[in-house]
Amino acid sequence: MHCALLAQVTQLLRDEVHESVLGYLFFGLAFLLLILGTIFFVGWRLSHRSHSKSPFGAAEMRPGKDLTFEAMQSVHRFLLSKNKETIDLNQAAICQRTSRIFPHAMLSPDRVVLRRDYVRTYASGDWVSWGSLSPEAKIMTERLHGDLSAYQIEYSSPLAEPNQTSAEYYLRKPGPLYVDRKTFALLGWQIVPETDLEVLVYEEGTKK
Repeated sequence: MHCALLAQVTQLLRDEVHESVLGYLFFGLAFLLLILGTIFFVGWRLSHRSHSKSPFGAAEMRPGKDLTFEAMQSVHRFLLSKNKETIDLNQAAICQRTSRIFPHAMLSPDRVVLRRDYVRTYASGDWVSWGSLSPEAKIMTERLHGDLSAYQIEYSSPLAEPNQTSAEYYLRKPGPLYVDRKTFALLGWQIVPETDLEVLVYEEGTKK
């Protein structure tokens, strides 16, 4: 009788342990699925977040890493010839409409983040379009910097604010030239030789 009772107790304990194990496995599996679902959802949201558009007509942007090796080398050689700091093209984005390269525009390998007022983000200053300068200011700028033929000085918006430049001007090659009206510093697009690409070139100014 004692043996039968002991066997029943043992069986009950086994059943309880078995049910407990199954319960833990069930909750563990549910927790794992919850974590995986959260990771998938966050990844999906990040991959489907909208990319920044180009400030030039809201054109699509593409990662700089998509450039060919030859194009990358051309960009680096051009900047070095200007004694300018080279661009990390893996962190840059390119306007598909104008082929202009924007440094530091990749938030992640596949997401472009670019502010519309990129001019002030690139370099601090009281930037205005070349076309809005007075004849006297243009003369002073040319005296300070010399030859400006690599910049766009023929077609430039008469509106001072860079964000107000219309397609009539920003689609010209090279792209717009901006001048700091306090220091006469320059920030403008120049064409990379033997390519269709353009890069921003900054030239320091001086106090009036």
